[in-house]
Amino acid sequence: KADADSPKVWKPFEVTNQLVCDYFNANRTDARLEKNGDIYCTRGFLYPFWVRVNTDSKQIIFIGQAFPTSTSTPLVEVQKLCEQVNEKLTQQKFAVRETPNGPVLFARHSFSYINGVPVRMLLRGAKQFASSFESAINMDTNQLMIKKFS
Repeated sequence: KADADSPKVWKPFEVTNQLVCDYFNANRTDARLEKNGDIYCTRGFLYPFWVRVNTDSKQIIFIGQAFPTSTSTPLVEVQKLCEQVNEKLTQQKFAVRETPNGPVLFARHSFSYINGVPVRMLLRGAKQFASSFESAINMDTNQLMIKKFS
């Protein structure tokens, strides 16, 4: 029997940051709404990441970042790591961003919810994104990046 309180597909007009955050928290993961409206996902995922719901473009965006262990971490070394990651992990594109605190390994995945959101696929996609990011960090044998943060 289907649970009437928990629809299998959210309609586009229903999708909000709060709804996604509540859904993650109801499914044995930890998520919190940040001041800027993004959802920060931690426990229950292999690597912490952010989720942004863009209601204007009807996009859900997963954002992963790994921060350097030091502000003096060489950009060229992080770029080499990024190239290795992109060769091995083809399901997601990684990039390096320069910041005042050193180079950041960055990945982003977005998808449209113009036709709705199959909620089980949302959770599965979020877990796959976090897993892929964890795999990338595990390739960092030189310990350029912080392994986990919360």
